[in-house]
Formats: sequence, C-alpha cells, structure tokens
Amino acid sequence: MMVTGINETVMLANMKLHYVLYIAAVALLSIFAGAVRSNEAIITYEDKVLAFDQTEVTIGSFEKFVRLSGLVTQAERDGGGMVYANGWEQKSGWTWLTPYGQAAHPDEPAVHVTFDEAEQYCQSVGKRLPTESEWITAAYTEQRLDPPKPFLQGQTYQYPTGDSPKGANCLRDCGKTPAIDYSSELTRGIGHARVGTTYAGVNGLYDIGINVWE
Repeated sequence: MMVTGINETVMLANMKLHYVLYIAAVALLSIFAGAVRSNEAIITYEDKVLAFDQTEVTIGSFEKFVRLSGLVTQAERDGGGMVYANGWEQKSGWTWLTPYGQAAHPDEPAVHVTFDEAEQYCQSVGKRLPTESEWITAAYTEQRLDPPKPFLQGQTYQYPTGDSPKGANCLRDCGKTPAIDYSSELTRGIGHARVGTTYAGVNGLYDIGINVWE
C-alpha cells in the first residue's frame, strides 16, 4: 500500500524508484514524488517503488532507438518474425516496423523483438524489464489511492482489466475493442490495437495482459 502526504515523499526519497516498461523498463534513481511523470503508474513491490509505463512501447519510440543504435533485430536478420497460429509460424517481412508485413502507425506496439533486444532498448532509455512477480503485482493488484470505479485499492483481481476480461483486446473473445483490422493476414483474431486506446485496467495500465505476445 502506498502512503500519503509527507510520508510518501520521504518513502520515495529514501528508496530507489524503478521505471518499468512492458517491452522495456527501469532506471535505478532516487526521485521525489513530484518528479514522477503522468504517464507512469507507481507500484510498490517488496522494498522497491516501481514506475510502470502505462502502455506498451510504440513503434515510434523503438524506431528512435534503432536509428541511434543501428540495431538490426533477429526478425529482420531471419527475414521475418514469428506469430502463433496453428503453432508458431514464421512470417516473411513481419518485423517491428512492419508487424503484419505492411506499413504500420507509429503508435502501434513494437513487436517481433527478442528479450535481449528489449533489454537493449530499456538500457537506452534508462529503464529495465520487470520481473515476472513485479509484472503480476502491477497487473492484478490495485494500488492507486483513489482509483476510478470499479477498481478498489488493495484488491487483487482475476484479470488485468478487473473482474472480467471485457475491454481487453483478446482474439475477439473479450468484447468490442479498437483493434486494427489485420484479419486478412491472420488465421485467427483481428490484430493489435494502438497503445493506450483500449480499456485502462488495474493501476491504470493498458494491455498488460493482452494485445500482443509479451
């Protein structure tokens, strides 16, 4: 549970604040509460305070990293990334820049990226990947002091979207979503949605349990 007022400031000043992304994450910095950016969700886990980015990393953000680093991803070297259809299948030309083999919007999530490539991205922005247990805490247990309805502080939910999966972009099984229609390229599902356009779930996080393989 987060504390309030002056105690919160002391807590954040004396502990290391970690910045965490989905495909990316986390600077080891001491920082005051007022310096936390509005697009981050503050999560306490064991003896750490974690600042999770609220959305997945975008193609636009990953492109800036690629241009500066010169990275050529494994998917690009192999001629295309993997997608799960009837088992894992390689798709020619499917990369972080062209996730379905065609030009994509900069606000779509960056995919077809390996764990090591994601770590490199994280390091370039002073962040790190979350651990599995950090991810689970952020995804399922509401920690905001005054969360919007229907969320309740301190409650652990069955889904990252709350009591039901409704609102998540999950292969058409969770209700209507703003998914981009790439169904002509897929054997199941529609496609992913632009980051931050679906239902904001536990701790105000978007798509932490769905939308793309993570």
